[in-house]
Order: sequence, then C-alpha cells, then structure tokens
Amino acid sequence: MNYYISNYIAPCPRFLFPDKNSADGNSLLGRTKMPKESTLHLVLRLRGGAKKRKKKTYTKPKKIKHKKKKVKLAVLQFYKVDDSGKVQRLRKECPNAECGAGTFMANHFDRHYCGKCGLTYVYQKAGGD
Repeated sequence: MNYYISNYIAPCPRFLFPDKNSADGNSLLGRTKMPKESTLHLVLRLRGGAKKRKKKTYTKPKKIKHKKKKVKLAVLQFYKVDDSGKVQRLRKECPNAECGAGTFMANHFDRHYCGKCGLTYVYQKAGGD
C-alpha cells in the first residue's frame, strides 16, 4: 500500500505511537483502543545518505607555539649591589595602587610597561619630532 504525503510517495511508512509501533500502517491505524485525536509520528525510510568525506590536505605546516624560557635567578636582573654594599633598583616600580610594592615595569626600547595593570610610560623623543 502506498501513502501520498505532500506529493511524495512513501513505499513503506512506519507509524509510531507511545509504547507501540507498526511496520505496516494498517495494523496500528485499525486498532480501536487508541484514543481519539492522539498524535501519531510518521517515520519514512531513507535511501542512501551522506557520502564519506575526503580527508583534507593542509597546505601550510602547523604553527610552532612559543615555549616559555625559564630564567634561573631572574630576580638578579631587578637589583644591583654597589661596591659599598648599597642595593640599587635597576627597574622602575609601578606606581599604580593595585599593583603594590615590588611590581616592576618592563623596559622596552621606547617605553616602560607594567604587565599587571597595563600602565605604560612612553619615552619622549629628544629631537622634538
């Protein structure tokens, strides 16, 4: 038996009802124990399906990620001891209140930068450009 569903011929539909299903539509639809205006789910058989996708070939090599370099005794870069035994700071401390004491600013070629709060001091050019 063929059923017409919106201009599509379904050769073998399957009707689903809670706790019951039917391979042929007549046996479930002919039952009298089913309540009126109950919901039936119509499931159609599909033929074919999606094809297996071809493996993608990448043109560029993978990006090599940056590896952090461990610097032993890095605190020695922040201080210097004079011949007289006086300790001198080599880096500028961040004046921002949220950073607190002991947070040093990075020395770049054109600026001082705090990595914690983002405060930046840019050097003035001597030529007046």
